[in-house]
Amino acid sequence: MARAAKTRTPRSWRAATRVGPDRLGISSAPQVAMDGSGNAMAVWVHSESGREHIGVNRWLSGIGWGVPEQLPAEGEGGAGFARVAMGAKGNALVVWRQFDNQRRSIWAKRYVLGVGWEAAEAVASDAYSDADAPQVCVNAAGDALVLWRQFDGIGRNIWARRLDAAQGWGEAMVIGAVKTATAFDPQIAMDAAGNAMAVWTRSNSRRSTVWSNRYTARRGWGEAAPIETDRASTSIFPKVAVDSRGGALAVWEQSDGLRCQIAASRYSARIGWGAPEL
Repeated sequence: MARAAKTRTPRSWRAATRVGPDRLGISSAPQVAMDGSGNAMAVWVHSESGREHIGVNRWLSGIGWGVPEQLPAEGEGGAGFARVAMGAKGNALVVWRQFDNQRRSIWAKRYVLGVGWEAAEAVASDAYSDADAPQVCVNAAGDALVLWRQFDGIGRNIWARRLDAAQGWGEAMVIGAVKTATAFDPQIAMDAAGNAMAVWTRSNSRRSTVWSNRYTARRGWGEAAPIETDRASTSIFPKVAVDSRGGALAVWEQSDGLRCQIAASRYSARIGWGAPEL
């Protein structure tokens, strides 16, 4: 007698769950990251009583969401542009933009599994310039790279700073200097070994192009270079992903003045960036 085939229950989305605070105010701009065990960290911006704060909540695999927390304000002004990344072992790094009613700076706060939240630290703090648009990536060991753009009084450059999980923060440095143009919309991705690829948009009075710089765990940052050089089009909003072999894939929005399309280019550690494709 033949056995009856087992009927599998189709998987579907569970009911929505409140992750943020259950009180007055407005929560917006959520971001989420996950480790190799299925644990996650969510961050968002919460506006209440005329001031913006950074909210966080952790998802533990097999347990669910915890109690939402509010990161302490690091100044008199509001906070925004929160981003989060997690390592394979459950450690996380949250970065955000903080306003002190005079300038904007970049702050970071690390979560260590089994320890909890460490003290917040200023990643980019300069009394004479604004910093914004932070991005963050973390590798398997918990090392991190933070990327942002910063105004030096003339133009906006792309800056980066590395966090060694064991030794702490390194020096902030410019990885995409701009003399006659401005840089914006930085993005970064990192592999498990700590190699990373950063991309951003560089704009002048005529057009915008996508640029990149690669970080290797052995040598540090390389030289910034354009991914595409099509003088008949303008490119914006790049995104990037990396693989485990030192390769990367960048995609962006490209316009020839008549229509917008999606373009892409692949990076090989041996060859460099390939020709862009629509």
